[in-house]
Amino acid sequence: MARTSTSQQTVEELLSLSISSLKEAQNIRRIEAQIMPFNNLSLTATFTKHGFQYFPRYFLELNLDNLRKEPLAPAREKIIRWSSAYLEHAAEMSTIAYRGQTDAEICEDYRTKPGCEGYLRSLVENPGCGTFLPEASFMALNGQGSPCGFLICSRISGKAGMIPQIAVHPSYQGSGLGNTLMNRSFEQLKSLGIQSVSLTVTKKNYRALAWYQRLGFKMRKEFGAYVWERTD
Repeated sequence: MARTSTSQQTVEELLSLSISSLKEAQNIRRIEAQIMPFNNLSLTATFTKHGFQYFPRYFLELNLDNLRKEPLAPAREKIIRWSSAYLEHAAEMSTIAYRGQTDAEICEDYRTKPGCEGYLRSLVENPGCGTFLPEASFMALNGQGSPCGFLICSRISGKAGMIPQIAVHPSYQGSGLGNTLMNRSFEQLKSLGIQSVSLTVTKKNYRALAWYQRLGFKMRKEFGAYVWERTD
């Protein structure tokens, strides 16, 4: 107990120092943080004490052997492997999909096309959320050849994958397109010897959370997203 108490105090002190240093820089107008501590430490009180908004989020995991496939309707859209040639159009679609959503409050990138484009590019070009898996990442094109949905998948270890991004245009939500993208990705992951796949979801995104649970995802951890914005 004493060790946990000491660790908690140390984390709070380091976090407070970091936050204070960032807030002292007048050119910084916004601070975003998402931290998933896999221990008994709590960070929320420290963030809120410094004026941060708190958004609960969940880390979910699916054992691919326990996959529950949702029934699929005949696909109206053309499903292709991820292609960065469509990245700019995918970013534009993402901006529409996240408009008015809590995730756009948490992550400012979702509010603009350049922000979405930069975020998507980071997922496929940098290993921040694992190593990009183009063979397990898919796009859906509508009749005009524009993206109406996509899923980006990465490998985080030899047997574990992650879905850091999935988005479906509002006009196509509820049509089964998300299930089609998920199933294509799951099939590829299993063929690559990956046994589990994870993702994160905001607690207030009730529709997405219920969908992931229907697919068989289980909650492994609740964590926080925190946002501070300068008002002066």
